[in-house]
Amino acid sequence: DKMCMQPDWITYTLDMLGQGGTIGTFKYSTAGAHLLSAIITRSTGKSAREFANEHLFKSIGMKEIPYYGMKSFGFDDLFGKNVKGWVNDPDGNSTGGWGLTLTPRDMARFGYLYLNHGTWNNQQIIRRSWIDESTEINPNNYGYLWWLRDEDGVFSYSALGDGGNVICCVPEKDLVVAIASELIMNARDRWKLIKECIVQSVKD
Repeated sequence: DKMCMQPDWITYTLDMLGQGGTIGTFKYSTAGAHLLSAIITRSTGKSAREFANEHLFKSIGMKEIPYYGMKSFGFDDLFGKNVKGWVNDPDGNSTGGWGLTLTPRDMARFGYLYLNHGTWNNQQIIRRSWIDESTEINPNNYGYLWWLRDEDGVFSYSALGDGGNVICCVPEKDLVVAIASELIMNARDRWKLIKECIVQSVKD
């Protein structure tokens, strides 16, 4: 919340890194994810939205995310009823930790790309080694922006968004589950729904 009230989100995030925690201890940070978006922009000269449209979304048949040009940065603009396209910060960086609006079908397309080791229509869109590395189980149960689970011998990785939005991949079942939701405070555990109602009903 404090980051979103700053005129320069990147400078604010860089200034607060390492404060109030132990160096080396894992703690998820949406501000950290936003830094990744800024790194993409500094490295490519394109916003994450532009870069993803060109190199990812188009390649797998997803709808292009348009630019809407945000004029205000209140709660509804960043999280609520006014969110559309891909939210950006005051400097034009696409938000790294939230604010990307996708249809459930396009969410599932992205999950399916990962489930197929980065291949789409026999074309390697993302390197297989990157897919493997970003979803490799570790003590933090967090990969490269994927939450990792290994329960009862079933491994899965999920992109978990605000209000219950989720893309869940279960390789063993060759399964992708996409759930889209408006922002709901304290949304129910989507994994419980996926595990009990979907995963357990899919035969090996």
